[in-house]
Amino acid sequence: MVDMSENGKQLQAVSADEVLPVAVLRERFGWQKHMLREARKKGLKVVRIGRADYTTGRWVLEFVERLGMEGEKK
Repeated sequence: MVDMSENGKQLQAVSADEVLPVAVLRERFGWQKHMLREARKKGLKVVRIGRADYTTGRWVLEFVERLGMEGEKK
C-alpha cells in the first residue's frame, strides 16, 4: 500500500485482471462521490449490473494512463 491521499489514508493498488465494484474503487483511491462523477465524465468505463456499478482494473489503469498522457501534452 502507498500513502498517496491528502487525508493520509493508505491507498491500495488496482490489478488489471480484477473486476471491482465502484464503491471499492472509491475506497481504494480515497475518492469522494464527486471525484468518481468527474472520472466517469472524463471517460472511466463503468458497467451497471442490477443496481451495482462495476469497473475493471484494466479500465482504471487505461483511464489513469490516458489522463497522464493528456497532461504531458499540455
